[in-house]
Amino acid sequence: MNLCLFEDIVPEPAPSQRVAPLRIDHAALWEQEMTEILKERLAFHGLWAGAMAHEIVEGLRARLGGDDVYVPAPDRRARNARIRALFNGRNVDELCSLFELSRSTIYLICQRQTNPR
Repeated sequence: MNLCLFEDIVPEPAPSQRVAPLRIDHAALWEQEMTEILKERLAFHGLWAGAMAHEIVEGLRARLGGDDVYVPAPDRRARNARIRALFNGRNVDELCSLFELSRSTIYLICQRQTNPR
């Protein structure tokens, strides 16, 4: 543990102590995320989910390899309208678990119906 307050006087580690920078395989991370999504949302079996995720990632690599990919956030207007339609003042906990939101977020969404900003 180094307790030195001034980084510029901390000795450089010896070449044998230097650690190579960790390389992250982002395609593997995408594959893991897609596998989990397929299992959670579509109830795919683990082997099928993994195989399908692998093929999707390989297909994306073939078509978009090297490009940056932007995945926009979903439009929340439809979700918020649904929450307002279901809200009756006594079902906040039910809406929280249904939409995976906090109580304060549910109340904010329902308040905006009467007080649009």
